[in-house]
Amino acid sequence: MNRSRRWTAMFAALLLPVVASCGDSGSPFRAPVPGTLVVSLEVDGTPAGAALVVVHGKQIGVPAAYSDAGAIFARPMDADGGRWQVAVVGTEVSGKLFSFDVPDVNRPEAYSAELIQVADRADNLLPDMAGYRVSIQPKR
Repeated sequence: MNRSRRWTAMFAALLLPVVASCGDSGSPFRAPVPGTLVVSLEVDGTPAGAALVVVHGKQIGVPAAYSDAGAIFARPMDADGGRWQVAVVGTEVSGKLFSFDVPDVNRPEAYSAELIQVADRADNLLPDMAGYRVSIQPKR
């Protein structure tokens, strides 16, 4: 074996374990899949008449009402579309409230929703929001 081939063989022997360990990360690479996430309001007890939610994440599309059950009002809170304030108003505000497009629907954990205020059907702000929770799930 000449000197050039020996160096090539030694380099390959050193590089092969490094390359092999990169592919054994336990989670296979998945290409981003654009899609839609849905924000839902879970209610223990009395349905709300209105809810104010702030959604955080990267590259959030303009929020849209999920159904005709209520009206939504949305405004961006920053220039890059990473935070949106969304008010949902209706006779019974619960269940799936609104949706928004994202660059990768396989990463819903990259987005969060924060419930800011809840009002009853008579437009009274509720001082205790213990029975109300928001969640984000991929649209099915």
